[in-house]
Amino acid sequence: GLFMNSEQERKKELGNFLKSRRNRLSPQDFGLPISSRRKTKGLRREEVAQLANIGVTWYTWIEQGRDIQVSIQALESLADALRLDKEEREHMFLLAHQQLPPEKPLKTDDEVSPVLQNFIDDLKFYPIYVTDQLWDVVTWNRVASAVFGDFETMSFKERNAVWRCFASQEYRTLLANDWEAHA
Repeated sequence: GLFMNSEQERKKELGNFLKSRRNRLSPQDFGLPISSRRKTKGLRREEVAQLANIGVTWYTWIEQGRDIQVSIQALESLADALRLDKEEREHMFLLAHQQLPPEKPLKTDDEVSPVLQNFIDDLKFYPIYVTDQLWDVVTWNRVASAVFGDFETMSFKERNAVWRCFASQEYRTLLANDWEAHA
């Protein structure tokens, strides 16, 4: 019936959306090797699945529009792996018929005082970011965004200093020879 077609269309649209996001990313963005024989534009399905920590078959089925239920956790992981912005994330959750998880609010005891923020902003030649007790980055200056990545566009998971240290290839590359000392 009509409902079945719209449901199938939605799943197909979700698959097309994920494929388009996958194709716009470059393996170099993630520190992945590129061979001269590479035919795939953007990331391969296997690479997205690995970055999102979900099974390749499962990701392939999602992209193919198969009739499966995708969990909120899997969608969050895919959004992070595909580096979706806020609007793209909302669109993906809408297509997947899932409730968008609320953004983690800044806890009141972690709010940064204007005096501290001004101090951080005034240090124009030093990359500075401040974390809370859970290692979530709560504020930063422009130099920190230039050096460590644009915190403004990162998901809350990506803004966690511990997560970045162990899961972000870019961050590990940035730390180069000193990664183990940071870990």
